[in-house]
Amino acid sequence: MAASYLFDSDGLVALARYVAPDTLFAFDLDGTLTPIVDDCFAAQSDEPVRATLKRMAELAKVAVITGRSRKDALTILGMEPHLLVGNHGAEWPVGSESRNQPFVMNAFTKGEALMAAMARFGLERAVYFGDDITDEEVFELKGIDLFGIHIGNNGQTAAPYYLTKPSALLGLLNSMVGMLELQRNEGLAL
Repeated sequence: MAASYLFDSDGLVALARYVAPDTLFAFDLDGTLTPIVDDCFAAQSDEPVRATLKRMAELAKVAVITGRSRKDALTILGMEPHLLVGNHGAEWPVGSESRNQPFVMNAFTKGEALMAAMARFGLERAVYFGDDITDEEVFELKGIDLFGIHIGNNGQTAAPYYLTKPSALLGLLNSMVGMLELQRNEGLAL
């Protein structure tokens, strides 16, 4: 089945059901939170994306699962999410249940990393944004409550929804943060 454009009304309605404090919001880095650049060492997240992710992290759990090393990813992000997993799922933060295996790269997939992150936070559903073949390991997961969004429309994704380009993500992130803030404020008013 081909992915549907997220900004069609059905896509936004479906996504709205997932935007809640008990959802894990997980992201790939390159091509998703940062644009693809010719010089991989020049990659940097934009300040508006960084600020919005920080706001989101105050309202819900945020994870980044990247092919880069954790050290490089932290530098590129300019902020630390609740969880940052590097090397396609193989490099976890120090003290994370012996998942660090410096001599075994790619021993875990991004899909396994997402499921482990959900378990770590005790969450039963997730929204995942990614753009490449390694993110398909997440989009193809079965038996979990996952809302997958592929960045780019190449027609070759298992994600049910897509955004046309990384620059479309910022507006969506701001909308999701607004929804989370509204939910928090409504909860405080009770």
